[in-house]
Amino acid sequence: MKLLGRIAWAIVAAGATGIAFWVGAKPGASFWQSHSWLLYAAGAVLAVNVFLPAVAKAWLEAFPPTAMLRNRQLQKVVNAGFLELWKLTKENTKESGLPEIDIKYLGLHAYRIRRRFCRRAMLERVADLRFRIPSPTGITWVKGKGVIGMCWKHEQFAIGDTKKVYEQAKAISADGWAKADEKITFGLTRRQFERTKDYGVVAAQPMFDWKNARSIVGCVAITAPSGSEAQLDSKSVKELLVDLSDLVWSAWNSRES
Repeated sequence: MKLLGRIAWAIVAAGATGIAFWVGAKPGASFWQSHSWLLYAAGAVLAVNVFLPAVAKAWLEAFPPTAMLRNRQLQKVVNAGFLELWKLTKENTKESGLPEIDIKYLGLHAYRIRRRFCRRAMLERVADLRFRIPSPTGITWVKGKGVIGMCWKHEQFAIGDTKKVYEQAKAISADGWAKADEKITFGLTRRQFERTKDYGVVAAQPMFDWKNARSIVGCVAITAPSGSEAQLDSKSVKELLVDLSDLVWSAWNSRES
């Protein structure tokens, strides 16, 4: 229906433009002959603002580019993974007796490593699903920075509770923090941790390109409320993240809708 609507608008715009040029050239229409530039201008405005955008949008809807199809695939994988993750966390809480994680505070995110000219490579989010979004941190996630950066650096599962670490950071001097182990700091300054404390628990699994000598290409990460580390640091959740990382990378390389 959207495509038909776009085409209809394009036909209307084309007709209006044609009428404008015809009236401007009609013999005896002295006013319009002396002010024909008004009609030409009106026709041009209609063409630029209605006709051309309508044709462009109709074309994109009928023949979406590869990037759009890929993004749809990525989001489908993340959406399905999110539901499976929620089921697993519910099962884990029942078995362990731990508090259940509210779905509103659960998030699933997919990142790829983006190479940049003359700058450090960074993790770029390509798909995610979460219902409550914390304030942006303004931090560029590079190798060794944050939980996802540590996951990238060591090429293995990483997990941390940002709120708990922030509370620890407040009790450590600036010099002490600078000398602290990366297992505590996650490569972040105390000011950066202050901006990430609302993200709660972050768990990340590296994503590999198995066809290219097992090179790391990104990661899949979970965000959950502070205090839910035990629910996420389980075998079933880790196995799910491994499977999702393979599916995400497959979707990234897919050209199918």
